[in-house]
Amino acid sequence: MQNTRRHDLPPRVARTEARMRQVLDTVREAVGDEFGVAVLVFDFRPDGMMSYVSNARREDMIIALREQADRLEMRCDDTAGRGEC
Repeated sequence: MQNTRRHDLPPRVARTEARMRQVLDTVREAVGDEFGVAVLVFDFRPDGMMSYVSNARREDMIIALREQADRLEMRCDDTAGRGEC
């Protein structure tokens, strides 16, 4: 996987990204490499930051995030894998 980390991040954001990558690595170990994994972190403030790290390609993440946003808007997000919607 190509490393696309930016090296010009502000210190607070760089620290957050480093912690996110630790979580990503832990989840990847738990579920295996056959699954796409993303860690999304956001600040609750309206002008706050939002960031993610993932083992997926950017193009695939855009598709997955759009599909998940659609499910959330329709209130049929399937967090337990039951396929009820």
